[in-house]
Amino acid sequence: MKRIYKYTLNPSNLTIPMPIGAKLISMHRQKGEMCIWAEVDIEEKTELVTFEIFTTGEEITSDNKEFVGTFLLHNESLVFHIYKMT
Repeated sequence: MKRIYKYTLNPSNLTIPMPIGAKLISMHRQKGEMCIWAEVDIEEKTELVTFEIFTTGEEITSDNKEFVGTFLLHNESLVFHIYKMT
């Protein structure tokens, strides 16, 4: 059974349990938090999904990443680019 779930990214813990095969569909700031929405099959087992955050101009340290999206925080003065580890 598929549903859309919301996950909050916390910069101090970027590993989130998600159902296997979760499809990331959107990301935005909500109430000051970085949130990701994913289409998930709630009957699947979960796996740990790890994300990394980079600022503009920061070196991206490996190729094993998939770009997810960009967040603007603190009146758009902070820009964070989110990647999912693959």
